[in-house]
Amino acid sequence: MSCCVAVVFQSDARTLIPELARRCAVWVVDSAENRQGANDYWLRVRQVDEAMAARVTTFVRTDAASDQALDVVLELVEDHHGQFAQDPPVDEVLVIGLVPTQAVIAVLREWGYDQIETEGLDLKAWKGFLASRKALA
Repeated sequence: MSCCVAVVFQSDARTLIPELARRCAVWVVDSAENRQGANDYWLRVRQVDEAMAARVTTFVRTDAASDQALDVVLELVEDHHGQFAQDPPVDEVLVIGLVPTQAVIAVLREWGYDQIETEGLDLKAWKGFLASRKALA
């Protein structure tokens, strides 16, 4: 079974939050627009399903380069969704709002994500890419 987490660096991703949260846990960069989108999602979904409401988390982006900012967020994702936090652990990361440069891909590989897909799954519409790793034993 696959477990996906979306990591969203776009500051204007408010409208993506509900759609992404239906597919996977969402970590979205804190901005006025995204915070409002997350709050709207939490209020609407919490009435029906508290666990689904918890699928959306905001994070503060560091001023570091894209690869370093991604590294910081992946550590948080690993803490909350990795092999010691849940079963099954995260094995796919949908990255939105970053370009898959060599430095970004190197960070993903350090975390074990060795397969990068830039096609399909609405990735072009979302301006994102999918990084996968083999399921941890």
